[in-house]
Amino acid sequence: MSIRHLALALYQSMKEVARLEKEIAEAQPARKSLLAEELRRERANLQAVRRLLDGAKEEGH
Repeated sequence: MSIRHLALALYQSMKEVARLEKEIAEAQPARKSLLAEELRRERANLQAVRRLLDGAKEEGH
């Protein structure tokens, strides 16, 4: 995957994390646990994309 595609994936994941955090803050208690699990998965995805991007940048040097 190119650095450009990884950067776009990182940006999209960051936006999704921010959206979920906002939604959790406004959610009813019954829905918060479901959203929290979704947020946990998206944060893990964000970290994975960051690692891939960092690796791709190092290879490019």
